[in-house]
Amino acid sequence: MAPDGRPRRLLGASRPPGMLLIAACCAAALAALPQAAAACQTAEQAASNYQFSYAIGSATKACFRLAVAANCSSDAPCCLKSEAKIRKLLLAPNSANPACVSRDNLKQLEVTLNAAQTKSRPVKSNGQQVVSTGIKGALSSDALVCIDTSAVPGCGTIKELCGDTCSFRLTARGPSRGSGKRATCCVNAAAGPPPPPPPPPPPPPPPPTPGNFSLVTINVGTNTALDAYFEAARDRWQKILTVDLPDVDPDEYKFPGFEWWPGYNIPVDDVTIFYQVTEIDGENGILGSAGPDYTRQDAWETPITGSMEFDIADLGGLTGDEWRDVILHEMGHVLGIGIYFYWQEKHKCIPSCTPGSDADVFYTCANAAREFAALPGCGPNLPVETKAGVGSGCAHWQETTLKSELMTPYIELGAAKASPISRVTIGGLEDIYGPGSVDYTQADPWNCNAAISTGAEAPTRLKERTVILLEPLPRGAGSGGREGQRRRAAEAARAAAAAQESGP
Repeated sequence: MAPDGRPRRLLGASRPPGMLLIAACCAAALAALPQAAAACQTAEQAASNYQFSYAIGSATKACFRLAVAANCSSDAPCCLKSEAKIRKLLLAPNSANPACVSRDNLKQLEVTLNAAQTKSRPVKSNGQQVVSTGIKGALSSDALVCIDTSAVPGCGTIKELCGDTCSFRLTARGPSRGSGKRATCCVNAAAGPPPPPPPPPPPPPPPPTPGNFSLVTINVGTNTALDAYFEAARDRWQKILTVDLPDVDPDEYKFPGFEWWPGYNIPVDDVTIFYQVTEIDGENGILGSAGPDYTRQDAWETPITGSMEFDIADLGGLTGDEWRDVILHEMGHVLGIGIYFYWQEKHKCIPSCTPGSDADVFYTCANAAREFAALPGCGPNLPVETKAGVGSGCAHWQETTLKSELMTPYIELGAAKASPISRVTIGGLEDIYGPGSVDYTQADPWNCNAAISTGAEAPTRLKERTVILLEPLPRGAGSGGREGQRRRAAEAARAAAAAQESGP
């Protein structure tokens, strides 16, 4: 209750951009105004039927619309538009700038009402310098109040005069609602231009250049045991990608003499993979590591080089057919499939994802998602593997849905035929390399009806999380990594399969 016995009303609500903040005439609501120079007195009623909004302006001129047609917002007494007259409209300048509170300077401020200049003048209010705009009397319609600072010395812009918003105090005299008596009402308002619109989204990157895709594999070691499998995998992926990527000179990419791999300072067209069979940590430890190392510095940021390393001590842990699938699969990762940078950072194909969780995560980038939805028994949403641990979770298609597909986190043990590369995986490459960058006719026949087993999961599957892809390789800007693979897991799986086949 106000000191005069009348109800006190707290005004103010969220406002659209550019609208004035109408504060209640109480001290707590006045903090946004410069000092309290233009503050309403607590005994004065809130004139909620007067409203301000920013209309138009420039660096040196701002115009505000004063609406007088608004009704009071409640049944509490307030100054009504009918017969109400403005007694004064004050502008509170930015007191942090001495030039903007100088009486002599403020005399140069020009105020207009509906394009007609008013007799504005600097005055004192609550002991502080403000500007009386000279606007008085009844307004028959909405008014346009403009402030021009261009002639004010040292305070020649609206920003200097007001800060982010211009603060006003309006008092009016008119009949009070419900009482029939006349009352003085007040509005505290802060108005400024709406925030600038967000910048337009960047234009889409130019489409890739169609052409023959060149995938080069270089054995940088001395062991040639896996060469044939690398050549076969290279030829398979090279037929799927149909894009001619920009050539990259290492001297221009980094600095003169820069080497993609020790001893290799060579131009790259389109992707080069360095591989070797070498000593890592001995038998039954880490099988190897693989991933992209460097990416192009253009809109698509496609891989330039990658690397694949396998432990010489574990060569006997997989059969030739199993090495075929492992190398084909891991080369898919080097080309970008399942890589954190492409799936979660650049293209936002999957949301935040935690390996080893039970969360349902779906891949949303257009091409792979479209191809999955179109395949028999698959749609509508393309699931990503999450239950697998670090290195497989969030980096593959879901095992329980796509099972035999190449880019799930399991590989078939003892399979005579290579795991199929479906249109889904080829679509995933198109999401990375751009529209028209792949040949869908190279997909193997595959759909979800054929992929999903109706029985218990066979033991003849090897978790890919024990193979490759865990942490980024230190050499590169891309995402790749390593996983440990224990040969005894494969041996146990083979033994279980053999026992099942032989029967009791």
